[in-house]
Amino acid sequence: MILAVVFWGVVLYGLFLLFRSFSTSRPSGMTGPEGLSRRDALEILKERYARGEITREEFLNMKKDLEETP
Repeated sequence: MILAVVFWGVVLYGLFLLFRSFSTSRPSGMTGPEGLSRRDALEILKERYARGEITREEFLNMKKDLEETP
């Protein structure tokens, strides 16, 4: 009885890991090591500026860098 519970627990855990690996894989068309597109990076930059984490000058410099990156 206990072996059956352990067996199904291991099977379910394996399925969970398999599902998680597929759901966190990088979608096609994404760039960068973290899988972020330029659009995502710009959205993050805007959020940081809106929260006051960076100054206007820093925002404009970083935005320019993102736009220049091929």
